[in-house]
This record gives sequence, C-alpha cells and structure tokens, in this order.
Amino acid sequence: MKPNVPTAPHSPTRVSPRDIAKASYGRDFGWFMERDGVVIGQLTDWRFEDMFWCSYAVEPLGDTEEQRRVVYDPSTWQAYPLTFRNRVTGDVATDAIASGTPSEGQPRVNMRFLYLRPQLSWYERLQLWWWTHRRTRER
Repeated sequence: MKPNVPTAPHSPTRVSPRDIAKASYGRDFGWFMERDGVVIGQLTDWRFEDMFWCSYAVEPLGDTEEQRRVVYDPSTWQAYPLTFRNRVTGDVATDAIASGTPSEGQPRVNMRFLYLRPQLSWYERLQLWWWTHRRTRER
C-alpha cells in the first residue's frame, strides 16, 4: 500500500551549503514537481546521461488515476510552467528545463539545470575541494 501522498512539500529542513554540495548539489535529495502550487509528482533516482544533462525517474503522486495521468501528459511538460522544489530543503530550481516527455512505458525525463546553488564561503569551497580530491584519489 502506498503511504499518504503529500499535497504540498513538507517543512523545509536546514541543510548546510557543504552538505548540499556533497549531495550533488541537491540532486540526491530528489525533487517535487508542482503545477499551480499542487504537487503532482516527484523526480528521484537521478543519473548523468550526457554533458550537462541528468535523467530522473518520474513518479506521479495523486489519489486518482486522472491526477497520476497528468504527469505523463505531454502538454503538462510543454504548456504548463512546472516548479521543481527540492524535497529536503524546499528550495526551487528556477532555471530547470526538461527534454522530452516521460511516459508510463518510459518513466524517465532528461533535465538540465536541476540543482541547487549554495552560497559557499571560501573556507567551505576549500573543504569541498579537499573532500572531492580525497574521494577521487580513493577510487
């Protein structure tokens, strides 16, 4: 049985800029898709597809079949302005664009600019550089 589906994002959680950067700039947290202020779906399970493009699994959220079907409707992705809100921080990715339309048979969509831009201090940038450098050396 599916758990209760939220009709709006939950209260935002304070996350440090360094932790946002470590979570692939918010990609690991996932995204709510909103249309006219109502959550219609979520994007999860991201992966890099091509230079600057990431694909996400699209999961409709809704109580009725009509509410779930709207996520796979091409007009939803082309005509309506969708808002992508981070599931953990509640921040909105203002410049996100989609390429293509997901379908029930192919429930993934390519996205560009779907990430958060934390304001890092010089010290946090140095820490992040060191953390990334150390992580790549361990591979």
